[in-house]
Amino acid sequence: MPSKLKSLAEKAESYIGYEDDDVNAVQQALPTIMVLPSDKLLQSCGCAHFETYDGREYLIRDYQRFLLADNSNRSIISVIQDAFRQDNYPLTDFEQAVK
Repeated sequence: MPSKLKSLAEKAESYIGYEDDDVNAVQQALPTIMVLPSDKLLQSCGCAHFETYDGREYLIRDYQRFLLADNSNRSIISVIQDAFRQDNYPLTDFEQAVK
């Protein structure tokens, strides 16, 4: 029974406009970045603590509490995101991801 699914190569061949489009390989290779607060910053703000499960210690992070605790916390992340935006890195917004 022949497969109805096309391989990626077959799909690329059938896309007529591919040769005419501007494809920037460097732009495609850039990772999508999300700026997260460090564990040390979370602990200093009281937004992280250790809990023990099955004899192992785990760091529990409360990112939402961090964002709501102080407006300067959002500003810290925003400044770092702006630096990445200036270099044209694609970003995922941390605050929106938490929501």
